[in-house]
Amino acid sequence: MHYLEDWHAPFSEFQRVLKLGGELIFSVHHPFMDFKRYSVQDYFEKKLLKDTWYKQGETFNVSFYRRSLQDIINDTTRFFTIEELIEPKPVPQMKKTDPAGFEYLNANPHFLIIRAVND
Repeated sequence: MHYLEDWHAPFSEFQRVLKLGGELIFSVHHPFMDFKRYSVQDYFEKKLLKDTWYKQGETFNVSFYRRSLQDIINDTTRFFTIEELIEPKPVPQMKKTDPAGFEYLNANPHFLIIRAVND
């Protein structure tokens, strides 16, 4: 969802096609991570950010929107009831393979996972 500027159209369509009681599960960048990593000046401003990914010797430019937690919650609850919000932490096995990464991700949330119900 963080690749979309406006959530109204997709949420409206999700609501239309989901039966009553149907679940919508989605993830977005955690606003804390984007705010901290990209030195955003105004936490509450929805902002287009750009990142560069490196994979198998190739470079990819990726754009996405960061938004505040209140915008994520309010945009979702216009259409659905939030049943669960998760700030996932790394799995314990990561501590063995990447101790520094494990410690960083254990203290700095990178994603939100939201489970919402169409009611």
